Amino acid sequence: MSLVEISMLEGVGGISNLLIQAPLNRVLFGSYAPLFYFESALLKLKESPLDSRQLEMIGHKNAEQLVSGRNESKAGEMLKRQWW
Repeated sequence: MSLVEISMLEGVGGISNLLIQAPLNRVLFGSYAPLFYFESALLKLKESPLDSRQLEMIGHKNAEQLVSGRNESKAGEMLKRQWW
């Protein structure tokens, strides 16, 4: 399964609905700044009914795991090969 980020996600309950379709460890925070206001991406997280662990994973932990190579996904392997 691929990774998804939330910058283009719109609608009421957008992140909650996304988590029905995608596992939590595959969802990344994205703002699409400077094209979109960074604050609007933060507001998506703040207004979502996620618990602190889910917010932490989407906000930064999933990206940290991807960059550090602890993510076992094909996308993580591709990124490591491309950049390292």
